[in-house]
Amino acid sequence: MCAFAHRMVTGRAGAVIAGAVDAQVRAVAAGAYVALIVVSFVLAVCVPVMQVVYMI
Repeated sequence: MCAFAHRMVTGRAGAVIAGAVDAQVRAVAAGAYVALIVVSFVLAVCVPVMQVVYMI
């Protein structure tokens, strides 16, 4: 009984840790994706604006 309870607790802790790691990986991936969108947007907007300002 004790071993069974220990295994359930260990398994649950492993699942919690795996879930936390999975959530962290998803957060990092989402952050990288958002950063990519922001960088591409900034480049698409700022480069033409800077060229216009430079020409003036």
